[in-house]
Amino acid sequence: MDTQLLEKKRRIKKNQKQGFKKVKYGYILFQNVDQIKVFYVVGDIDIDVDQLLNRDFFNACVSINQFIKVTSLVRTNELDFVDIFFDTQMQRQGDLSAPIRMLRDSRQSDLNDLANVLEEYHQTIQKKIIESLDVKNMKSGQLQNDYQEPISELDCDEFHGWNFEKSLEKAKKVINDLHIEMKNQSHHYSYMLFKGTKYDQVKYWLGQKLDYQRQFYCLSENQIDFLNMRKPLIFNYKHLSQYIQYLTNRFKRLNMIFSQDKSVRNHFRKGLAFLFESQIDAISVDNLIVKLRFQEYMYILSNYKNQQDDVLLVQKILPIGNQSATDIVKAQRNLKMQLNEKEQNSKKNPYYGGQIYTDIIYEAQSEIFKEKFYSIVDSNVYHSILENL
Repeated sequence: MDTQLLEKKRRIKKNQKQGFKKVKYGYILFQNVDQIKVFYVVGDIDIDVDQLLNRDFFNACVSINQFIKVTSLVRTNELDFVDIFFDTQMQRQGDLSAPIRMLRDSRQSDLNDLANVLEEYHQTIQKKIIESLDVKNMKSGQLQNDYQEPISELDCDEFHGWNFEKSLEKAKKVINDLHIEMKNQSHHYSYMLFKGTKYDQVKYWLGQKLDYQRQFYCLSENQIDFLNMRKPLIFNYKHLSQYIQYLTNRFKRLNMIFSQDKSVRNHFRKGLAFLFESQIDAISVDNLIVKLRFQEYMYILSNYKNQQDDVLLVQKILPIGNQSATDIVKAQRNLKMQLNEKEQNSKKNPYYGGQIYTDIIYEAQSEIFKEKFYSIVDSNVYHSILENL
């Protein structure tokens, strides 16, 4: 395994130098380096075109973002939960023409469909960027002093003294209620809070249960903290089609939030409301697969007139059945261990060396050996996590 990792690092280093010319004191850039095709775009989301095009070596690990920086991490042991806070000053690009072109050039129908969704979103954000907002500035403090009644959901704008701190207070109440609701349940859940800016939304806060990372990524407590500080992971898909659907749903949601259709958005200003549900296959680092129901809920916390809104997203991961996803993974792992123990005990059988007995168990032995020694080493999820530890 060490030899494989060293060889992989050599290939990466070689690719990084292909776009440079060696000089006396180092390297100078003489052409564009396009080996890595990852775009960090408006809406606080990255588009990894390499991952989408590479169907033979699909990397199922989806991080919160390739570019975003973590500022702090807080564990709550009672809830077995971690809260991660991010730098909100990262710059994103509003031009999506390059990833759209690359996806269409692939001539693959599902990627072309994703390109169409990106094109629609691209038109929306371009309109936001170039349009002139002729809004008179009003002193929010004066309005706050004159306003006696509680602010309604539709009056949560900057002209009634609304700001991100008030959205944060509202989000904390919803999150506390969620913790109480899910406290006695073993199902995985998470949430993300986005801060609105003039033409964008920036990820501010991510919270998720730790047991999912322990069981699906097989990490120690120190490794979990280190990974969350460098590159927090939000999910690990088995199939590329499900990852494409995840991106499609996310860009459709962003398009809805960024568009001018207030009738739809006002529905989500009334409280945490159901957004969509899908069925997905999650894969662990040792290639155990669990079928899950993924539900997403949204709460638009503000109603700004001259900037994007603050938004809270809540995700619930429910198995197709009664057990939690982590319980299913643990049960599968225990079953593999029991089968391995039975295989070892079978060697004590006095007929173990006989031709008939050997033929019967040969296939089972081979499969157990392969899973035991190669399932983790050959796992794309494993290598993706290992690169960030």
